[in-house]
Amino acid sequence: MACAALLAGCAAFDQPASFPVERYAGGTLLERVLSRVNLEANRAPACALISPCQASLPSREELARTHFLDCKGYAMAKAYALEDAGIDASRMRIAELDVMGRPHVVLVVDERYVLDNFDDNVRRLADYRRFEPVLAALPAVLMAGSPASAGRTAPPR
Repeated sequence: MACAALLAGCAAFDQPASFPVERYAGGTLLERVLSRVNLEANRAPACALISPCQASLPSREELARTHFLDCKGYAMAKAYALEDAGIDASRMRIAELDVMGRPHVVLVVDERYVLDNFDDNVRRLADYRRFEPVLAALPAVLMAGSPASAGRTAPPR
């Protein structure tokens, strides 16, 4: 009985565990940061597959008010988290592609790394070539209001 009560108290946490970036997969600091952001963002609850939650790429404020994410929400949550980690928005792209006949959006960093809500692992853009992704810069209007954009020096590589 005491064991069940203890487990029940541990079953739900308000915040996910926070591990040092060195504990995440990747051969470089950048790869480990990407891995952490991708994995942690993918923990957010997803929309039902039959309808998208976000009509367009959401702002930080819109993400803060939402309870469920679709691929656009996941991509922007990752973009904001990476910007907060010191990675300049100019290094990020939104890629639009079709997966099984449905539109899908992923975040691409340095035109090399893909952060996708379908996969907790950071993938290479080459893995997505068969889907013919169309890359576009992040909308400046969304990134301009980011708190991390003020006073930034050189982004980590």
